[in-house]
Amino acid sequence: MKRKSLLGARVARVLVVALLGAPLVVADGGCVFHARAHAVWVVDSEPPPPRYVTVTPRPGYVWIRGHWEWIGGRWQWQSGHWVRERAGSVWVHGEWVHRGGRWEWREGRWENRAKARDHRDDDRPKVRDHR
Repeated sequence: MKRKSLLGARVARVLVVALLGAPLVVADGGCVFHARAHAVWVVDSEPPPPRYVTVTPRPGYVWIRGHWEWIGGRWQWQSGHWVRERAGSVWVHGEWVHRGGRWEWREGRWENRAKARDHRDDDRPKVRDHR
Protein backbone atom coordinates (compact mmCIF):
# COMPACT_ATOMS: atom_id res chain seq x y z
CA MET A 1 0.00 0.00 0.00
CA LYS A 2 2.82 2.40 0.85
CA ARG A 3 4.45 1.77 -2.56
CA LYS A 4 1.27 2.72 -4.40
CA SER A 5 0.94 6.03 -2.53
CA LEU A 6 4.62 6.82 -3.20
CA LEU A 7 4.13 6.07 -6.88
CA GLY A 8 1.06 8.33 -6.98
CA ALA A 9 2.99 11.20 -5.34
CA ARG A 10 5.80 10.94 -7.87
CA VAL A 11 3.47 10.75 -10.84
CA ALA A 12 1.57 13.80 -9.53
CA ARG A 13 4.81 15.82 -9.65
CA VAL A 14 5.55 15.01 -13.28
CA LEU A 15 5.08 17.64 -15.95
CA VAL A 16 2.42 16.81 -18.49
CA VAL A 17 4.17 14.86 -21.21
CA ALA A 18 1.85 13.74 -23.99
CA LEU A 19 2.94 10.34 -25.21
CA LEU A 20 -0.11 8.19 -25.84
CA GLY A 21 0.12 4.57 -24.88
CA ALA A 22 3.53 4.97 -23.25
CA PRO A 23 4.38 2.77 -20.27
CA LEU A 24 5.63 4.63 -17.22
CA VAL A 25 8.76 3.86 -15.22
CA VAL A 26 9.41 5.82 -12.01
CA ALA A 27 12.87 6.03 -10.44
CA ASP A 28 13.92 8.22 -7.50
CA GLY A 29 12.69 11.72 -8.33
CA GLY A 30 12.38 11.25 -12.08
CA CYS A 31 10.15 9.59 -14.61
CA VAL A 32 10.82 8.00 -17.94
CA PHE A 33 8.21 7.70 -20.65
CA HIS A 34 8.96 5.31 -23.51
CA ALA A 35 7.25 5.29 -26.90
CA ARG A 36 8.72 4.05 -30.16
CA ALA A 37 12.28 3.91 -28.79
CA HIS A 38 12.15 7.54 -27.61
CA ALA A 39 12.48 8.49 -23.97
CA VAL A 40 11.44 11.64 -22.15
CA TRP A 41 13.17 12.04 -18.79
CA VAL A 42 11.63 14.52 -16.34
CA VAL A 43 13.68 15.17 -13.20
CA ASP A 44 14.02 17.74 -10.41
CA SER A 45 17.82 17.82 -10.43
CA GLU A 46 19.80 19.88 -12.95
CA PRO A 47 22.03 17.70 -15.14
CA PRO A 48 25.80 18.24 -14.93
CA PRO A 49 27.43 20.13 -17.83
CA PRO A 50 27.77 18.03 -20.99
CA ARG A 51 31.10 16.41 -21.81
CA TYR A 52 32.34 17.37 -25.25
CA VAL A 53 34.74 15.27 -27.25
CA THR A 54 36.47 15.96 -30.53
CA VAL A 55 35.83 13.31 -33.14
CA THR A 56 37.23 12.90 -36.63
CA PRO A 57 34.40 12.80 -39.19
CA ARG A 58 33.69 9.36 -40.65
CA PRO A 59 32.22 9.30 -44.16
CA GLY A 60 28.75 7.74 -44.12
CA TYR A 61 28.32 8.10 -40.33
CA VAL A 62 26.90 10.64 -37.86
CA TRP A 63 28.27 11.18 -34.33
CA ILE A 64 25.52 10.95 -31.69
CA ARG A 65 26.75 13.03 -28.74
CA GLY A 66 26.92 11.57 -25.26
CA HIS A 67 24.46 12.84 -22.65
CA TRP A 68 23.53 12.58 -18.99
CA GLU A 69 20.75 10.22 -17.89
CA TRP A 70 19.02 10.01 -14.51
CA ILE A 71 19.47 6.38 -13.40
CA GLY A 72 18.99 4.97 -9.92
CA GLY A 73 18.64 8.39 -8.30
CA ARG A 74 21.85 9.87 -9.74
CA TRP A 75 23.29 11.24 -12.97
CA GLN A 76 25.18 8.82 -15.20
CA TRP A 77 27.04 9.73 -18.38
CA GLN A 78 26.08 7.85 -21.55
CA SER A 79 28.94 7.98 -24.06
CA GLY A 80 28.48 9.15 -27.63
CA HIS A 81 28.61 6.75 -30.56
CA TRP A 82 28.61 6.55 -34.34
CA VAL A 83 25.52 5.58 -36.37
CA ARG A 84 25.14 5.14 -40.10
CA GLU A 85 23.72 8.24 -41.72
CA ARG A 86 20.28 8.02 -43.30
CA ALA A 87 19.83 9.20 -46.86
CA GLY A 88 17.68 12.34 -47.01
CA SER A 89 17.78 12.85 -43.22
CA VAL A 90 19.68 14.96 -40.69
CA TRP A 91 20.30 14.15 -37.02
CA VAL A 92 18.95 16.61 -34.44
CA HIS A 93 20.83 16.11 -31.15
CA GLY A 94 18.99 15.47 -27.90
CA GLU A 95 19.06 18.14 -25.19
CA TRP A 96 18.04 18.89 -21.61
CA VAL A 97 15.45 21.68 -21.34
CA HIS A 98 14.49 23.51 -18.12
CA ARG A 99 10.70 23.82 -17.81
CA GLY A 100 8.53 24.69 -14.84
CA GLY A 101 11.27 24.04 -12.29
CA ARG A 102 12.03 20.57 -13.72
CA TRP A 103 14.47 19.25 -16.35
CA GLU A 104 13.12 17.42 -19.40
CA TRP A 105 15.18 15.39 -21.87
CA ARG A 106 14.29 15.87 -25.53
CA GLU A 107 15.48 12.74 -27.30
CA GLY A 108 17.61 13.13 -30.44
CA ARG A 109 15.90 12.22 -33.69
CA TRP A 110 16.22 11.94 -37.43
CA GLU A 111 14.40 14.57 -39.49
CA ASN A 112 13.72 14.75 -43.18
CA ARG A 113 16.46 16.94 -44.69
CA ALA A 114 13.91 18.91 -46.75
CA LYS A 115 11.86 19.74 -43.63
CA ALA A 116 14.74 20.07 -41.14
CA ARG A 117 15.29 23.38 -39.40
CA ASP A 118 17.70 24.74 -36.84
CA HIS A 119 16.18 23.77 -33.46
CA ARG A 120 18.73 25.79 -31.48
CA ASP A 121 16.45 28.83 -31.84
CA ASP A 122 13.29 27.13 -30.50
CA ASP A 123 13.41 28.84 -27.09
CA ARG A 124 14.57 32.25 -28.26
CA PRO A 125 12.03 35.09 -28.48
CA LYS A 126 10.62 35.60 -31.94
CA VAL A 127 11.63 38.91 -33.53
CA ARG A 128 9.30 40.62 -35.95
CA ASP A 129 10.38 43.12 -38.56
CA HIS A 130 8.15 46.20 -38.13
CA ARG A 131 9.33 48.05 -41.21
